[in-house]
Parts: sequence; C-alpha cells; structure tokens
Amino acid sequence: MTKGSVFTRAQLRAQRLFNSWDIATAAGNKVLIAYSNSTGRMGTGMHVQVFGIGFKTDPKGPWYNYGNKTFLVNGIKDKPLKLLAAQGWASIQGYVGPYTEWERDPFGGWHPKGSILRAWKAATITRLYDHGQKEVTA
Repeated sequence: MTKGSVFTRAQLRAQRLFNSWDIATAAGNKVLIAYSNSTGRMGTGMHVQVFGIGFKTDPKGPWYNYGNKTFLVNGIKDKPLKLLAAQGWASIQGYVGPYTEWERDPFGGWHPKGSILRAWKAATITRLYDHGQKEVTA
C-alpha cells in the first residue's frame, strides 16, 4: 500500500477532481474504498466501504449501506485490518487483480496504484479539449 498521493487537493481540484469518486471515475476504476468515522442513519459506526463505480457492490446488504460492501471497524486499531479485508474482498470479487497495490488519495479514498496519475492525465486532456485545444498530447 502506498501511503499518499504525489498530488495535493488543490492540484487535483484545479483539474476538476473534487473528491475520491471523481478520481475513480476519471481513472476508469471499478471500485473505490473509503473509510468513514461518522455516524450516519441508525447510528452506524466507523466502517470501511467498497463503492462500485456505477453499480452496487452489495445489492442485498442492509438499506443503510446504500448497496456498498461494508466492513465495520471496532476501534482505531482495527482500521488497518478492515482496510486490508476490503482490499482482499475487492480482489476476490474480481474488481481488481489479485496482487493489486493500493494508493491513498488526498481526499482519503483508496484506489488501485496508478489511478490518481491516470485520473490526472484524463482530466488534463478533458480540460484542454474543453478549452478549444483540439490536439492534445499526454
């Protein structure tokens, strides 16, 4: 696992990548893994979730998880274990390769390694094309 991104939030936002979902979408990823320590509806505690990009990763799960595969975290020391469990689950389900390394974006989401750079390049090409520069080299 790679601890962090070489890009800052400000650099990503300048390319119209405002959150982890935008990065995963621009990179063409199937899934995104995120940690939440907030309590949502029904008092849901700390958890790690696997979000499907355009599909539900756990369509038969409880309604309050919104179709996302969820791993409950029992204390801060349990967080790394649940993150590894989520990454392993994504691999077993075939959303990523079996030996995929992961990297964390500045917004807190986890992506297969190389995703942030792919998203940056895709956003740069889109931005340049939108501004009338038809010939783009990346």
